[in-house]
Order: sequence, then C-alpha cells, then structure tokens
Amino acid sequence: MNPRSLLALSLAAVLAACGDDDGDTTDPIDMGAVDMEVPIADIGLLGDMAELPDMPPAPTCEGEDALDPIPESGFLVVSSDFSSTAVGVVDADGSAVDTERWIDSGTTAPGLVAAISGDVVLPTTQPPLGAAIIDRSNDTVTRFCRSGALVGQVRVGTDTVSANPQDALFIDGTGWVSRYEPHPGESAPLDQGSDLLGLDSEAMERDGTRVDLSEYGGTASGLDSEGDATDVTVAARPQSIVQVGGHAVVGLDRLPADFFGARGHLPGAVALVDLASGEHELHEIPGLANCGSVSPVPGDGGQVLVACGGYSNVAFGDTEGERENAGLARLTVVAGDVTAEAIWRVGADAANRFAVRGAMALDEDRVLATVWGEFGVSGDELVLIDLGTGDQEVVVSATDAFSIGTPARLGDVVLVPNASTDAANLWRFTVTADDLTEDGTLAVDAAFPPRAVHAY
Repeated sequence: MNPRSLLALSLAAVLAACGDDDGDTTDPIDMGAVDMEVPIADIGLLGDMAELPDMPPAPTCEGEDALDPIPESGFLVVSSDFSSTAVGVVDADGSAVDTERWIDSGTTAPGLVAAISGDVVLPTTQPPLGAAIIDRSNDTVTRFCRSGALVGQVRVGTDTVSANPQDALFIDGTGWVSRYEPHPGESAPLDQGSDLLGLDSEAMERDGTRVDLSEYGGTASGLDSEGDATDVTVAARPQSIVQVGGHAVVGLDRLPADFFGARGHLPGAVALVDLASGEHELHEIPGLANCGSVSPVPGDGGQVLVACGGYSNVAFGDTEGERENAGLARLTVVAGDVTAEAIWRVGADAANRFAVRGAMALDEDRVLATVWGEFGVSGDELVLIDLGTGDQEVVVSATDAFSIGTPARLGDVVLVPNASTDAANLWRFTVTADDLTEDGTLAVDAAFPPRAVHAY
C-alpha cells in the first residue's frame, strides 16, 4: 500500500470514529488543524515510511510483431535433427501441445538477421515475460516476448571469430552471454572470447562491456597424441550461467584451447561473478573436472547443482578415465561465499552408474541425470540419484544411445525428452516430496525428435 492510501485510510478511520449521523458525539475527537496541502512526506504521520526506497519497475517486453503469442507459463521444447530446429510450446501441466512450432529454421520473421540453425539451445533461465534462443552455429542470441513480438537479435561473434555462445542471463535491462571459444590473439578485447559478453537486453545489442574469464585457463600437464607427457594450454571455456542474488555462478569446463591437440585439463571449478561490478573469483571443486553445467536447486534460490562430466587425458570416450573425475556437486552461495554442501563422485566403483548428463535437481538431495548408452549396443538410462547416500535408481530407459535430453520442471510436473527413433516424445512425470511417478508420454513435433525442454 502506498503512503497516500495509508493516510487516507487513517483519516477515514478517525472520521468514522467521530460520527456525524446517528452516533453519540458527546465526546468528539479534536482533529486539530490538518493542512491537506502540506506534502505527505512532511506530515509526520507516516514516520519512516516516507523514506522507503522506490520499488523496482515491473518488467516489460516490447518488440515488433513476429510470432504467435504463447501462454504466460509453460514449457519450451527444442526439437532437432541437427540440421534444422523447431521450438514448440507445451502447456504448464505438460498434458497438451499448445504450439507445435512456435519458431523453426524456416521462420523468416521481420528483424531476424539469421534463421535458426540445427544447433540451438535455450538459456538456463528465460528472460522476463519472454523467451530467448541461442544459436551456436550462427553466433546469435534472439529474444522474443510471450506476445510473439521480436525484441531483437544480436550477433555475439564476428565474420572471422566463432563465439560458440552457451548460455544467456537477462536481468534489469542487461544481459550476459557466455562465450565458449578462446581467441586471445584478437586485437579487439570484445572479440577475445572465454568471457561473459554484456548486452543491452532491451535493444538486443552489445553494450561494450565484458567479463574476462580467460585467467581461469592456464597450463596443465597432459598427454600428446603419442601418449607422452606434455604441457597443455587450457581455456576457461565458460558455459552455464545461474543468478544467485547479486552474483552469477558460471560453470567452467577448463579444457584444452585446441581440442585437436594434446589433451589435458585443470580442476573442475565455477566462477562467481558480481553482477554489479563485474569482479569475479574462482572456486574449485576438488577431484572433479569438466564442470561447465550449472543449474538452480529448488528452494530459497541460494543453491546450485554443478554437473561435472569428467575428462580423460588419454582420449575422448575413455569412460574409465572420465569416471575418475566425474560427479555432481551442490553448492551454496551466500554473500559472495561459496560452500560445497554435497559432492557425489562416480569414481571407479562399477556399481555407480555414470549419471551426470542433463542433471536436474528435484530438491536438495534428489537429482535426475542420464547415463549415456553405447551407440548400437544400449540405450540411455534416466537415473534418480540421492546425493546424500549415493543411492541410484533407474527411472526409465531409452531405446537408443544419446537420446535422452535436458529435462525441465514446472510445479509438480517434470518433462524429459526422448529422441529414440521408435518413440520420439516427452516422458511426463509427477514429482512429490517422496516419489517420482511416470505419467504418460506426449509427442510434440511430427518431424523432429525432442532434444531439450525448458520451463518458463
């Protein structure tokens, strides 16, 4: 309630107590001299309430008409054959498709510099009142309103430098995009990558700012193609961005700057970035590696889940080596301090399923994650993990390998994409404090299999 309304109610209460019709007015209250022309802040009736700070403006989203409107809340589903992509919309209870193709690779809306390619992801957190699309192939970030209006599209790379954008965070008219590829030789700092690139998120254009995270790369001991020891140049390779209060937690892969050269890595870590000042610091997660995936933990907003895919200096796909430093970590961020609350490691124990892909926290202890199958041999498994006990339970299995994608939760509904050739659809689950119950499937796109789901 604003101060003027409060004053009006106070005066109304006083007048009602006085009475002017049938009530007994033998002992009227003396109002004294109240000058209604005096500014409200000078009356003194409200005390310190007149000094309350202004409330932040309500978020808005404006742009040029481009797409159909979508519901105020629901799920966005990315479906793709890796050549073309479509983004569909599912209603908030996960039971029906609202729009099969809200946008796809054939969309040529006004203001779009480039149509979306076959390598498209969505931000970990969608912008207020809208949706954003990150196109890694085109190095673009496109923002829409839920009304279907196009806010704008910005290119975060150049004609000669690929940025490989991974995630985007939108807050209070600003935006930050994580750029995965390092280009330290570029003369213009804004093109050097391995950073967070600043945006004016209302105009959808670069704002000239950058948070340089390249110092979190370095030199690591590794192996060359012959298996001999060598020094390896490692890049920070920032990936996911999750806001916690006035900070952003940025996942870092810390892998070779040249993926085709010698293999080596630095310890798993996240960067904590002050969103107001741009200052940042490194927080390592001992014993884990390749920790670029970060997602929120349901609750008070002060915790994040970090999924570390592991890394082998021997070769890509060396599962035994990757298991040694793969796992999950739940971190608490309070006033700029980061604390590891729980760490689960895959390790060498064969009884532990290698479940770290597409990890999503259901609460502080329970995590849904995927075990990749072996191509042509076995399908993926969706696994429920208890971070406290290490217990694992296979929830459901897919027919094909590399087919279970990124899940999403809205309320008590969880949707998980399954791109298996014999059953390309979404699994629907109902989650409670004690259980996760399978609740049917839903097909979204007739041509493209679903790869990822995001709630908005």
